[in-house]
Amino acid sequence: MSPTTLEKPIFISADETTIVVKVNLDESDAYRSCQLCWKQYPQSWQECQSKVLPIANTAVTMEATDLLPATTYCLRLEAKDGSGVVSEDLIVDTEAVSCTPQARSCCVIQ
Repeated sequence: MSPTTLEKPIFISADETTIVVKVNLDESDAYRSCQLCWKQYPQSWQECQSKVLPIANTAVTMEATDLLPATTYCLRLEAKDGSGVVSEDLIVDTEAVSCTPQARSCCVIQ
């Protein structure tokens, strides 16, 4: 069954090379054919990386990994069946690498 709408991923955290999001799954089969996709902000979605959502009936935490520091990324959910159904984009900056200890911070554009 193909989803007709997908919920936007929810930001959890980010560091220099990883962004963590939460995806709320429901009890239908709609999310069983979806993936989390991410790309650098200026890239096209054809250049994105992705991970298939696990089969679950609850919220799951997913990670976009092997990212570049101090870079803006777009993340979204996408139906794998070619229907073109996608969620709204979540835009997040990864942290910059620092040589001195300091408080962590990142920018999230909801």
